[in-house]
Amino acid sequence: MSEEAETRERIARLEVSLEHATKSIDAMASKVSELHDLMTQAKGARWALVGLAGLSGAVAAFATKWVPFLQSIPPR
Repeated sequence: MSEEAETRERIARLEVSLEHATKSIDAMASKVSELHDLMTQAKGARWALVGLAGLSGAVAAFATKWVPFLQSIPPR
């Protein structure tokens, strides 16, 4: 095999490799865009979770006030 033919073969393999890498990068870019869109939509869910955590904390604090009274109730 001549040096020129070997060079053409190496360039052809390089082109195929570059095409594959380009397709992979495009696929990753689309996935990252989808994740970014999903995260920007989840801002409302974050505030809902903060609100639920605050509400559950308030309920727990209110419930601790009633625990001593519940212990004095005789079992059935």
